[in-house]
Amino acid sequence: MPETATEQRATAETLREAQGSLISVLSQRPLPPEPAPPTVIPPGKPLNEDEFADLLGIGRADLKRIRDESLRLADHFTKSAKVIKYTPAGVSRIVEILSLVGLFEKKEGADLVGGVTLLWVTGIALNKHIVWAESEKTGRVRVRVRSNENFTKFLKIKARLESGDLYVLEGRCPRFRGRW
Repeated sequence: MPETATEQRATAETLREAQGSLISVLSQRPLPPEPAPPTVIPPGKPLNEDEFADLLGIGRADLKRIRDESLRLADHFTKSAKVIKYTPAGVSRIVEILSLVGLFEKKEGADLVGGVTLLWVTGIALNKHIVWAESEKTGRVRVRVRSNENFTKFLKIKARLESGDLYVLEGRCPRFRGRW
C-alpha cells in the first residue's frame, strides 16, 4: 500500500486509466494529510543538519545514517556547498522514523523534541555536579552536569528528565564562563 500522498496520487491515476468511472468516484475522497513537523521546528523553513540534530537530541552521524537509508535527495533534503538542508517533508519523515524506533517521544512537561526541556540556570549548588534551574512548566529543579564551574545564572540549557526533580544536561557543558 502506498505510504505518501504523492504515491497515492500516482496509484490513483494508474487505476483511473485502467478502470474508468469507478476510480473517478474513489479519487474524489480526500487524501490523508501529510504529518506535520514538530512544533519546535518553524514550519516551511529548511533546517541545517546541525540545527536539526540538536533539536532532535541525536548525533549528526545518526541523523546522516537515517538520511542515507531512508530519504531521497530532491524530496526530503537538498545539498549545496557541503550544507545539507532538510525540507518540511524530510523533517516530518525523520520524525516519523524516530517515533517508530521509539526515540522521538514528547514526554509530559517537555518543551522540545525527544523529551528535552529548555531550562534556565537560577543558581549554582555547592556540589560541583549540580546546578539549579527552572522553567515555566517545571518550577525549580536540579540538573546534573559534568562540572558546574562555567555555568552562570540565566544561562539557557537543554535537559532531559531523569527522575522526580532531577534532570540531566543534554549535550556538553559550556567551555567558557557563561557562554557556550
